Amino acid sequence: MLRIWFNQTYATNAQVIEMLRANPDGRALHVIGTHPDLDSPVPRACDHAEQEPRLEPGEYVEWALEFARRHRVEVLVPRLHMAELADARERFAAVGTRLMCADGDTVRLFADKAAAFGAAAEIDVPVPPYRVVNDSAGLRAAHAELSGLATAVCMKPTSGTAGA
Repeated sequence: MLRIWFNQTYATNAQVIEMLRANPDGRALHVIGTHPDLDSPVPRACDHAEQEPRLEPGEYVEWALEFARRHRVEVLVPRLHMAELADARERFAAVGTRLMCADGDTVRLFADKAAAFGAAAEIDVPVPPYRVVNDSAGLRAAHAELSGLATAVCMKPTSGTAGA
């Protein structure tokens, strides 16, 4: 039975867990979820859930290594502190856990939307029109410019999720 751990992640990953359980090979899974709020949909979709502590990234990595060892986690699907966890990939491998994420530098690159778009454009990967602004005047100007290109304009911070 494959033991998969989802650390604090998006509520929609409860659907990912359902899809994993419905895998066409019928592979048995034991899904573990951690989250500060055990009423979140992901821990509720898991076979085993524990409340996740709120720790600084370095402390979190140490906690996660011990958690993975104790629960015999084979695959960790990280979201919280992903770059720091990725940086510790070899330490996780030493306790038998594989991480399902890119290396730490790549995670950090994609955590900055403007930097990721810039890096993609440098290697000729098409990116949508975008503007980085730092004040309300810039925001208004970017909205006016981009709204002429599409029926909807999406505005997001360059880093973070859900506007955080």
